[in-house]
Amino acid sequence: EASSIVDELELWEKAQASDKYEDYCTYYNEYPDGKFTDKAIEKLKQEEDPLWNTVKDIKVGQLTAYEAFVAKYPSGYYASEAQNKITELRLAPYLKDSPSFNDLTMVGYYSHPGYSLICLGNIDKSTTMTISLNGPTGFSKKFKPGQHEWVRVKNGSYKVLVQGSNVENWWGKATFENRMYAGAWNTFNTLNGIRTSSNEDSVATEKLLKEIKEKALEEEFNTYRYIMNGE
Repeated sequence: EASSIVDELELWEKAQASDKYEDYCTYYNEYPDGKFTDKAIEKLKQEEDPLWNTVKDIKVGQLTAYEAFVAKYPSGYYASEAQNKITELRLAPYLKDSPSFNDLTMVGYYSHPGYSLICLGNIDKSTTMTISLNGPTGFSKKFKPGQHEWVRVKNGSYKVLVQGSNVENWWGKATFENRMYAGAWNTFNTLNGIRTSSNEDSVATEKLLKEIKEKALEEEFNTYRYIMNGE
């Protein structure tokens, strides 16, 4: 605990010394509930407010405007809200249909109260996918074939959208509660609209499963330590 406090203080002092947006952003993302978070947010908003206020008032071309904002401030204070708007706009055509899935697979515990750790992956052999989350922490990113990423999000209810070029798109719901979760997708070949062979990359899948298992064991230990220390 003492080490964590020292690390946070060092990161904050670095941001103050440089007075750069990027360093305040690093602190904010590392310590979203930290001792100096409110001050970091003030600095981030000073930089982001002019563009953010313009983007919010745009009526035509909203998706492009929010994407441009995220491209400029990918880890900023308004990034999550902007990502949510992007996912909301992308989700609109699919909400008339029933969800393709409900929840992601729970794979372990997470030792940071109020947050969950999500592994999102593309286990397809050739198709690039865009995976988006709409909820307390907005997220949207393109995943190349075989690529995966761990994302820390606030607990709560989410809508999930998975899109691929010239393939079936999926949307579903998920609830995250202080746990680790995983979701990975691949496409299928179809014949007369019926799914036939899977385009799953077995090597990428095995790599992903191995990493999930190792991460789950690591976080299980961290969770026990957190409970035993009475934190």
